[in-house]
Amino acid sequence: MKSLLESDRCNIWLVDEAKKELWSLAGESAGGIEVRHKMGEGILGHVIDSGKVVKMGGGGNLDLSSGFDVRVDSDYKTTSLLCVPIWNVTGR
Repeated sequence: MKSLLESDRCNIWLVDEAKKELWSLAGESAGGIEVRHKMGEGILGHVIDSGKVVKMGGGGNLDLSSGFDVRVDSDYKTTSLLCVPIWNVTGR
């Protein structure tokens, strides 16, 4: 996916309906640890709730303090972000 998007990092978040959370495995630099995020909060929550794409940045560091920031590698500087909903064949 990273090469397709020409990005240096990429995560796919899955919905855990029972826990009302989104979860993903953090990338290679973080050792593949599981990361969880509450549904309905931040940029991820907005994309899940609205079904709309969020595209931010394109230069400089993004201020993610008011939205979504679960970076495991605190030295990494986020300069752009693309968050896109993906549905299965049943529309979920």
